[in-house]
Parts: sequence; structure tokens; C-alpha cells
Amino acid sequence: MLQWIAPLEKVARECHWTGQNRFGSFAPIRLNVAAQWLVDGRNYFWNLSRAILLARECICTHDWWLSPELHLRRLKQEKYRLDHLLERKAKEGAKIHIILYLEVSSRTTPTDSKIYRSPSHFQTGTFYWAHAKHEKSCAVDRAIAFMGGLDHCFGRWDTPQHVLVDDPDDASGAQIWPDMYDRTKVPRMPWHDVSMQVVGQPARDLARHFVQRWNYMLRIKNHTRTMPFLLPPPEFKRNELADMGLTGTCELQICRSAGLWSIGTPERIEYSIQNAYLKVIQMSEHFVYIEILKLLPSFAART
Repeated sequence: MLQWIAPLEKVARECHWTGQNRFGSFAPIRLNVAAQWLVDGRNYFWNLSRAILLARECICTHDWWLSPELHLRRLKQEKYRLDHLLERKAKEGAKIHIILYLEVSSRTTPTDSKIYRSPSHFQTGTFYWAHAKHEKSCAVDRAIAFMGGLDHCFGRWDTPQHVLVDDPDDASGAQIWPDMYDRTKVPRMPWHDVSMQVVGQPARDLARHFVQRWNYMLRIKNHTRTMPFLLPPPEFKRNELADMGLTGTCELQICRSAGLWSIGTPERIEYSIQNAYLKVIQMSEHFVYIEILKLLPSFAART
């Protein structure tokens, strides 16, 4: 028995996932990472379609809302419609796993795809606006991943120019979409949906996070068909990424909020994303700009 225990304890001591990482994150700092900011939907969906086309093993998607009929490339090219791409990859043997907050029609998704809904509102009685999972990520073959502020759904495709094309020529925008404020007195900042594409080890960190979420729901939810238990991806071997030309110049770390409600860890609540926010604000010298969907400050003290 000791011959088994000693190697396991040694692996646990030397493993990234059991040690202390910056900000208390589950993932360590990754060096020499190839990363790219993708501003607005056009560039994001284009890169996503290219990654899906290259998929060979698995596609793991986490969304608040997913529209299978979404065209990832414009003008409407049917072969780049999301459900057509996923169906093509499923027929080629790639495993497709999807975690959703909102419902999606099973008629427009590949029959081989596995879909979870989180949370189960009809079982818990929770209102739709409460306890929403706003994670937006996609990991392809555990080697390339996307994360940020864009769901794979209608209404997200846009360009940095924000060209308006849907309103009739003879319609007045002020009448159709009246402002809530007087724009001569109240300024309005431009809004851009921003996401990031990462290659290499951070993509596997995101895939590991997806696996933790998936396996937790596998334990707590009722199933109408057999659902697979997923294994976390291994680390890339030394020089493996360099040999494939998948290295870059960025230093990157995946941060998150996670606990009993999301990955089933009652003894450990991770709020590394909050720690990272606080550290950045504390180190700021000139200004702090925050662009976020929802912000809940502390009401316990004066601000």
C-alpha cells in the first residue's frame, strides 16, 4: 500500500492544481502564450468558425444563450451556420459538449451533441433572472479557446463601425428607438463586446474548468440519456507547443469565481477573479475604467 501512497503524495505536491497560485486561482501563470483580443462579433465569429473547422477531437461550449441558426460568417453563408458546422464535426467524429443557461431546440443541434442546462429552473423554482450563469467560452481540441463577452447567439454579430442595416430607409431612428436620456446633457460611452482567443496551455485550463462544471452537473442532475464523464486534459509536454509553432509573447492566467453552486466544492470557494480586480485597482496610478455587464458593490460601507 505504501508503494501506492508515496507516488500519489509526490504527484500531489508537485502538481499545479494542488499548489498555491497567484490570486488564489486554480490555474497557474502561463508564459509565452499566443493570445489575441477580438473586438466585436465579426472578428470573433470568424476566428471561431475557423477553429471549429479544424476540430478533430472535441468542442466544449459554455453559453448563456446559443442560437444554432447563427451565421458565423456574413453575408449568410449556410456552410458557416453554427449548427451546420457542429453537425459536420459530429459526423467526422468530434465530441460536442454544450452547457447552456437558456433553452435551445434539440431539432437544430446535432444528434451526437451532449447538452446540459444550468441551472434547472423548473426543478428548483428559481426565476430566470436569478442565478444566471453568464460564462461564455469555447474550447476546441483543448488547444485553442475563446472566452469573454460574446454568446454564440443572435444579436452579437457587429463590426467596430457599428453600421446599422436593419431599419427601413424611411424610418426615423429616434421614433423607433427613443432614448431614455437627453444626449445633449448625458453622455453615452460606446459599447464593444470584447473576447479573447488563447492558444496552448490556457486553452487546456479553460477546458479543465469546463470539465469540472460538466462533471458536477453529471452528479446532481437527472438524465434522460447516458451522459459521459469527462477527464481533464493533461499538460502540454515541454517544447510541444514550440515544436508546433503555437507559442507567443503573453503572460496569461485564467481566473474565475467558483464554489459549491458551480463545481461542487463545499470546502473551497474560489474568487480569484475578484482578487485580480482588486489588485489591478490597487496598483492603478492614473484612472480606472470598468466595462462590465453587472457590478454589485458592497453596500456595507460608504463609497
